[in-house]
This record gives sequence, C-alpha cells and structure tokens, in this order.
Amino acid sequence: MDYMSKSDPQVNFYQKTSKGTWILIGKTEMIKDNLNPNFAKSFIIDYVFEIRQDLKFEVIDIDGPGKNQFDYIGHCYTDVGSIVGARN
Repeated sequence: MDYMSKSDPQVNFYQKTSKGTWILIGKTEMIKDNLNPNFAKSFIIDYVFEIRQDLKFEVIDIDGPGKNQFDYIGHCYTDVGSIVGARN
C-alpha cells in the first residue's frame, strides 16, 4: 500500500455478538516493511459447538507515527467451526 516502502501490516480481530454487532477482540503487532508477515500475537476464544461464531480479520497498513493513520488492505470473514474443522 505504501509508495516509498513496503507495507507495515497489522490484523484487527473481531467477533460478532449475539446482537449482530462486531466487537474488537484484539490486534496483532505491527510488522514494519513486510509483505508476508508472521505475526507472533495469537488469540484464544471459546468454541461453542451449538452456536455459529462469526469472525472477521481486518488487515491494515499502519502509516502514521500515532498509529491512528492507516490504509485498508483487506478483510476475511469466517466462523470458528470452519477453522476448527479445517485440515492442517
């Protein structure tokens, strides 16, 4: 996303509530100048088999020194059951 350097990506992790609103569970660290980051931060959430638990991963490119300036890179929607049931 940056013109003069590589992106400084960070992932914001959200979970949908029973009321249909998204709440921020947490954020990964920002990794400077990396197009293929391996984030160290992980998130632990409860898995309830009977309930669909929707998740959203939002990837941003941090721009400013105050960390409030960013460019939107993309997002992914999934659910906990799909992650738990996936191979590897």
